[in-house]
Amino acid sequence: MIEASNRPRPLYAMLAAHALSTRNRAVRELGRSGVWLVSIALALMSIAFLLPLWVTLGGLGFIFGTGLPTLSAEAVLGVVLFGVTFFGGAMSGAMGGAKQLAWESYRTYPVRTRSVFFAELVASALDLVPIVLGIGALSLLSGVAVSQGGGLWLLPISFVELIVALLVLQLLVGTLAERLVVRLRYALSAIALAVWAGATLVAAAPEARHDDAASIEARASGLFRVVAALGKAATALPTSSLVRSLHLAGSGQTAQAALEHAYPLTLIALLVLFANRMVAREMNSNADTELGALKLWSFKGPVAGVARLSFISVMASRVGRFGLVVPLLVLVLVRGPLAAFAGQSAWTIPGAYAYLSLVANQFQLNQFGLDGHGIKALLLLPISEKDIFSGKAWGLFVYQALAATMLTVLLATLQHARLLDLCAGLALFMAIVFMQNAVGRRTSVTMPRMTPRKDVRANATPIGLVLVGLLVSILGGSVMSGVYVALVRWAPIWLLPGMIAMAASTAFIHRWTRDGAIRLFRRRRETLLAALG
Repeated sequence: MIEASNRPRPLYAMLAAHALSTRNRAVRELGRSGVWLVSIALALMSIAFLLPLWVTLGGLGFIFGTGLPTLSAEAVLGVVLFGVTFFGGAMSGAMGGAKQLAWESYRTYPVRTRSVFFAELVASALDLVPIVLGIGALSLLSGVAVSQGGGLWLLPISFVELIVALLVLQLLVGTLAERLVVRLRYALSAIALAVWAGATLVAAAPEARHDDAASIEARASGLFRVVAALGKAATALPTSSLVRSLHLAGSGQTAQAALEHAYPLTLIALLVLFANRMVAREMNSNADTELGALKLWSFKGPVAGVARLSFISVMASRVGRFGLVVPLLVLVLVRGPLAAFAGQSAWTIPGAYAYLSLVANQFQLNQFGLDGHGIKALLLLPISEKDIFSGKAWGLFVYQALAATMLTVLLATLQHARLLDLCAGLALFMAIVFMQNAVGRRTSVTMPRMTPRKDVRANATPIGLVLVGLLVSILGGSVMSGVYVALVRWAPIWLLPGMIAMAASTAFIHRWTRDGAIRLFRRRRETLLAALG
């Protein structure tokens, strides 16, 4: 019997299990040589991009640190430090940066919420984004501390406070994202409508008259007053308190420097308590039963059944429903920033449809992700691999066709696009969709991962899958759209026939590569079950 003193603590056990599962998943998805290649690529990226960034932040901290205690220097350092840590942590959580340990699996064990919370923070600290932002914050603080001379002893304390705030905000925003995404869809719709209305009114407004010198001087003085007010507001940031503490420590005012940390520590403590409570609510939440009452398997044929299952799974996910808001956002870009940047150019229609196709990248490149553990039931049914791939393709095609129809109606009614351009844009969209599905049949088998239904956070997307998605996006968005633009400018009469020919070509390639994908599926069947089942 193992004595109590020799038993591993829950925090250590969860971290060890998470580290081993992450390593095994990386080796399984990329192979040992692939892991080394990715590590070398990350090291080269650090040397080429991250190292200059950290050196720049250190120099920025030193230059503005020499200007302390002026208001402008304190405001600039506080804002930059706040953006790197607090804002950076929030953005990382919103984009899925938190590790998100398997909380549901811990419900069956006597594990305290506190242990899960701290395990989550430690696991997230080893992610790429916190490491990059953390070293950036340390570089900036080091520059300030070196410029002040005597404030080096406060450097480790300030760094720990910032990295804890970054990790807690990352976890908190990532946890809240699931609850806020429904309201966010309506908020984005309202914002998009407001931006579109504003852009339309600005475009329809008469040209403003030339103002005299007095009016320009009055507006400039008003702008300066606004900037001064923003500078004073920036000194109220918790990161500005850390900057002031380094200056006070360098001036020999040790007690005042220590008091400056009371405000950041209090704020971080409140964030920790709130995030810990949100983790507890997540662990104790009821299982999702939204799809329990749907009759997913009432169909006439296997292809129709798999297609219906795939379509309902996508529409039941948070990201899938959010994707139906994207046509409105694309229209706002077309009538707003893109119109101001490029005017009514030939890139408007192909750019809109190419951007819309990116929404389904994560579904196309990971076609079994939403099946989760249900992949076992799907593979046990008397359905051939050909029918499975065909059903998956039809389900995703219907979802993307729904979004494309919405975008087409918006472009026709509000953008007043020509029918010829819209038909050519739809043909371009079909070509990109065929390419996505053809590539996705292979990546779905070689790099499978579970996709959360009720979450907007990514869960450990393989770096190889990210690179493939980037390549597909560049190829579909640039090359195919470039063909569209070339036809518009040099052979407009061949625009629609050319786009139809491109769609037919990609459809042929899609059909021609299906048998190879089926053979790969049969060889990698156990890998798929291990990753999802």
